[in-house]
Amino acid sequence: METLGLVLRGAWAGHSLLHSLLYIEAWSSFTQLLLQDSIRQQDWKIERIARDNRALELQNTELRSQLQEVKTENLEVSEKIILLDEEVSMLVMLETRSTLPKCQAR
Repeated sequence: METLGLVLRGAWAGHSLLHSLLYIEAWSSFTQLLLQDSIRQQDWKIERIARDNRALELQNTELRSQLQEVKTENLEVSEKIILLDEEVSMLVMLETRSTLPKCQAR
């Protein structure tokens, strides 16, 4: 009877060890799946961010081009304003001279 008890305890211990090993293997597989899923998600995020970055770079290039066009146009308008201001000054001076009495004009 004692021998049977030892055999049964040994079998239970072997069963318990096998059960533990199977649990560890299952847990390891599960954590590997979680890790792979996490890596896939991170790769997807990196791809999305890279795609968004490329789109922003294109927008930035377009905006820089538009900015340069506006600066050029602004410079042209400023030059026209200066010319018009000079014309107005000349006209005001001529008008002032023409309205002065002849003796003050000299």
